[in-house]
Amino acid sequence: MVAAFNPADRVDLNLADSLELLSIRGVGPWVTARILKSRRQWGGFSDTLQLKQALGWDSLAFALMRRFKCSPEHVQRLCAEELDAGAWANLPGVSPKQGRVVARYVKEHGGELPGLMGCAVLDSTCWSQLLPHLKSCGTTTQNH
Repeated sequence: MVAAFNPADRVDLNLADSLELLSIRGVGPWVTARILKSRRQWGGFSDTLQLKQALGWDSLAFALMRRFKCSPEHVQRLCAEELDAGAWANLPGVSPKQGRVVARYVKEHGGELPGLMGCAVLDSTCWSQLLPHLKSCGTTTQNH
């Protein structure tokens, strides 16, 4: 008889080390490496749905999602004004082309988050993934 999965036993994607990940049924070395690589690249997982992008395999991601949770306080928050095109493209859901466009938009319009969301190259789904990774740093200057 197989014991039922207890939701309280979910592993935090932002805190688990490789050994803890490997101890989860269905998670092998390949999945562990993809999770750790994505966590480093993005500064953490803001949602378990990001497993789809990290693994590039929807059915596997959906099968594993219920075994994980994400602690938002462990997501590294970056200043939008300080990101170049490459850094934007390294965030979840942003392609290299979108990264270049957003970097140009920030350079011309500033990186304050409410205004930044006016950059139409990214849709609402992408913004919902990005916002937990961004913060306004107030480096834009005001003319007096």
